[in-house]
Amino acid sequence: IESGTYDIKDEISRNAVKKLAYNNIFVGTFFDLTYQKVHFLTSLDGINWNEFNKSVNISGRDPQLTYNKDNKTFYLCVTFGTSNVNCRIYTSTDFINWDEHNIDLGLSNICWAPELFYDDDKIYLLISNGTENNMQQLMFECTDIDNLTFENGRTLNLGLSDVIDGDMVKYNGTYYLVVKDDTTDRQVIFSSNDLMAWIPINN
Repeated sequence: IESGTYDIKDEISRNAVKKLAYNNIFVGTFFDLTYQKVHFLTSLDGINWNEFNKSVNISGRDPQLTYNKDNKTFYLCVTFGTSNVNCRIYTSTDFINWDEHNIDLGLSNICWAPELFYDDDKIYLLISNGTENNMQQLMFECTDIDNLTFENGRTLNLGLSDVIDGDMVKYNGTYYLVVKDDTTDRQVIFSSNDLMAWIPINN
């Protein structure tokens, strides 16, 4: 939007003719399987999307974008692993300039799909870790948001042998976790009251 490649006002004007009202602007990130490039897109209805910030060059898979209203900063988590880097997190306050942070959680083996989860005054990092056909969901607590330090890692006991790509939300005081059971290719939804005990709620 800032670079002029896409102006949300133009789309609002076009849709005003159709007498459509929009209360939100959605922002999403997707990655290009061929080039491993992260793309930024906006939408007025959650269905039709337009790319912006095409000049920003960020590589990675499984991007997850969150916003911290306390420090007014966007956090972009991506799968990126080397010998001493378990994932990578980019930060920005303007969607144009992004700072790169390599995160070392002390994990070995594969690390996929990192995701930040905000729970009142705490922030957690959820990540898939393990070996091929034997992945589990691990959760770390953020102890320093300025330096992106994570500690107290623990495995979520879900009772499944191979789960990836976790996504967590909190609704009406209950935590919900969606994962992919990689043995069946099905999405499984769990609920918890304390982030410790997880109960599957869909059959």
